[in-house]
Amino acid sequence: MKSYTITCLLAVGCLQTLHTQAQTADDILKKYIAARGGEQLLKGVKSLYIEGECKVKGIKGSIRSWAVDDAGRRIEMSILTTRFTTAVTKNNGWTQIGEKGTAKVMTDKELNNNNKGLDLSDLAGYKEKGKVATLKGKETVNGKPVYKILVTGGNEPAREMFIDAVSYLPVRIQTNKMVDGKETYETMEYGEYKKTPGGYVYAGKSYAKEAGLSITVTRVDVNLPVNNDLFKAPR
Repeated sequence: MKSYTITCLLAVGCLQTLHTQAQTADDILKKYIAARGGEQLLKGVKSLYIEGECKVKGIKGSIRSWAVDDAGRRIEMSILTTRFTTAVTKNNGWTQIGEKGTAKVMTDKELNNNNKGLDLSDLAGYKEKGKVATLKGKETVNGKPVYKILVTGGNEPAREMFIDAVSYLPVRIQTNKMVDGKETYETMEYGEYKKTPGGYVYAGKSYAKEAGLSITVTRVDVNLPVNNDLFKAPR
């Protein structure tokens, strides 16, 4: 009986190993894209409007963002009585402190760190965009098994995605950034996923580890008209 039990345990271990080996990066990302709403839905996202509550190092505030696919993104964050605005397009970007403050134009380095991720279709059709996915193994994040996938190419910074092995939604994403000529990471953690009436799946909560910023999303609108003037610096 003891020998039989050991044999069964070995068989389970072998099957688990075979299952892990059978999963490729492409297989996992296919399931990830399906979990986000599907390739067709993601490719059809042309604009996003998001509202939420935020907390920066214990201080509560509110946040809004507008994004147009492959064009631009604007984020407004209000903390206490001050509004902080950041807007970027492919070719320029600016920041503003206060509604009447002078807009500061981003340097090339600042723009390069901020104007990525303007593709709202995410990883749908990622191979067509010149991106390459590599499975780096299986780990545990917050007590849950995850697949670690490195995504490179496509004229975007490399990022490591930690994808839940059950839901196939990311619980953490680490993105490469250059700060003062040095390579560093920006870590975002995600959870409490929700779905819009149209089937678009998004993280209800996110946390930027290095900045100490947490966000709780209260509203998401897909494909509402967005005025591109929002991305222009005020004069």
